[in-house]
Amino acid sequence: MTLATVARAQQEYFSFGPAGISMPSNLTIEFKVRFGLGIMDPGIYADHNGSSSMSVAFSLGGGLGGAFYLGADRVWLAGAHQTRASGMAVDTDTAFHTYRIELTGATMGSTINVYYDNSVAPLLSSRVVRDVAVYGSAPEISFGDKSTKDSGVSEWEYLWHNAASVPITAVPEPTVGVLLVSAAVLFGGRFRKR
Repeated sequence: MTLATVARAQQEYFSFGPAGISMPSNLTIEFKVRFGLGIMDPGIYADHNGSSSMSVAFSLGGGLGGAFYLGADRVWLAGAHQTRASGMAVDTDTAFHTYRIELTGATMGSTINVYYDNSVAPLLSSRVVRDVAVYGSAPEISFGDKSTKDSGVSEWEYLWHNAASVPITAVPEPTVGVLLVSAAVLFGGRFRKR
């Protein structure tokens, strides 16, 4: 899936929650993506260095949350007031890469680790912050362009998380007897028409 915005004020993103979300104490979000293009104005960038047209964010409720941003060959975790808490230069745009966000705990100061292409050691680490204006009061997971400071293109192969609370019920399989009776009715009807 490709998401594209052409103006800084434009937003294009998807979110899960608050209905159907139950944040576990060890939240995991995994996704495979490629950063396409960012159109960040250098003047805006200097003032709002936490912005990008590609992000994955989570809110635990009560203003607690965290956000992971991708830019041109750079990734970072947001700190308080959407500043950059920690960042790293990695390839983000020549190929699709797998990222995994792991949260240890569900309180302010809990550790957020980001892994790159199934590495054992985290690429980035930061902490959960409290900012009701940014993360709101209800549980949510979002991805795409929620920024009003940047625009661009992002490509998403998949996104998975372990916070779904919607129960999955099994669809009962038809029994052999039902299949045999159905087959007899079909074939019996066929032979009678001849």
